[in-house]
Amino acid sequence: MITRTNDLTFTARTYVHNFIGDSDARVEVTVTRRTAKSVWFTCAMNDGEEKRAAIHSHDGHEFFFPYGRHSMAATVHANNPAA
Repeated sequence: MITRTNDLTFTARTYVHNFIGDSDARVEVTVTRRTAKSVWFTCAMNDGEEKRAAIHSHDGHEFFFPYGRHSMAATVHANNPAA
């Protein structure tokens, strides 16, 4: 079960996301550091390699696209930490 929190910004912790095409496939993404505009993260799909992504905001909630921005892109939301 995914529990959403009221956190609006990313901190150094682990978040979970799923995919539009397979909602049962869940991937954990660990945020290692951040600036005002970018977030650095690691995940199993990147073989543990640290990647950088731009932070976006909608209605005051931050999110980023860990695998690029396309029509079915996965998103990681700040208010969706791993339980």
